Amino acid sequence: MPRPMNVREYLTALHKTSVETGIGGQLPPDEARAFIHTTLDQAGFLSRWTRQEIIAATATIDIMSIAARSLRSSAEDTAFATTTAPTVARKTMTKTSVKLMVRITDEFLHQNIEKESIDQVLLEKFSIAFGNDLNDLSITGDSVTGTFLVINSGLITLMEADASVHDVDATAMGDDFLNQIFPAMLAAMPNKYKANKSALALLVSPDNEDNYAEQLISRETGLGDAQLLAASALKYRSIEVVGHPYMPDTSAILTMVPNLIFGYGVLMTRESERQPSIGLGATDWYLNAEVDFEYGISDAVVLASNV
Repeated sequence: MPRPMNVREYLTALHKTSVETGIGGQLPPDEARAFIHTTLDQAGFLSRWTRQEIIAATATIDIMSIAARSLRSSAEDTAFATTTAPTVARKTMTKTSVKLMVRITDEFLHQNIEKESIDQVLLEKFSIAFGNDLNDLSITGDSVTGTFLVINSGLITLMEADASVHDVDATAMGDDFLNQIFPAMLAAMPNKYKANKSALALLVSPDNEDNYAEQLISRETGLGDAQLLAASALKYRSIEVVGHPYMPDTSAILTMVPNLIFGYGVLMTRESERQPSIGLGATDWYLNAEVDFEYGISDAVVLASNV
């Protein structure tokens, strides 16, 4: 039976497994895709977004539509002369490089050496932290503020800058989601997107989700009783109400969930670097990836502000 590895041998083995994934620590494309999909699957609401792989630095998303009432009658032996050209809405996604770095001390490794492989534990922790931050950035990113929000623009910043998004000013509506805010948002949504309400979602902050639930409960109806007993998912006119942990209290979004697009590249690296001068020694672990956030059809988005 082989002897247990000491701390130094264990660190050396971990270092080798972390860098021998490809040239310079680059993950093979299939492994990068698997990591992204695993991460998104546990990233809350972001797990439900449409996923778009971006090969080059940018990707063009074309949304094609054909005008309503384009159908015409036809007659025998008569050439059909009416041609309908589709309308193409184009969005451009641009990958942004992001990095996550975690320092693990030798003391921590020594205390965990008899437990589950620390390499696998770190990968799982990387995945959870990466997914949580992406879920946050997808809503709150503004490309301007601080060291985190500056990384990329999230939904609210993108929608505020888009003249084709339908805006609702809730300044005079207070916090009345049941009778004012949600009805105004639904009224602002074009009819053609209302046919399949199960595809729509209302994104609000957790506090505003609670406000709406309280308003339902106060009605003393069957629906209100169901919310009181937590017997059903929260909805407004068959539209799911999502309490997103990173939505601000001052905004609400109505759109089709598949309309939201998460873009990612397959250039991903996972590496480690020894830091012998830190305390008793440490290892820095790095994860590098490429991401972007966007939505497809501006006309299918309603943004309520001043909530």
